[in-house]
Amino acid sequence: MPYAETLNQIRQQISTHDCPNCGGLAYCAIKAGRAPSTCWCLDVEPPENLDIKTNDCLCKRCMCGQLRK
Repeated sequence: MPYAETLNQIRQQISTHDCPNCGGLAYCAIKAGRAPSTCWCLDVEPPENLDIKTNDCLCKRCMCGQLRK
């Protein structure tokens, strides 16, 4: 994956969907047609106190516990 594209994902400048927790921009490599092994979220445990019932990925802030609704 190109370096600039990775930075745009981190900065939430590109997205594949809205985060189901906060409504912000979220990026999923799988939804973007990439291999599951390229998805950053597979290496992160979501915060235990999130009560989200969806198949959509959370944004990086929510997934890393930095933003809770």
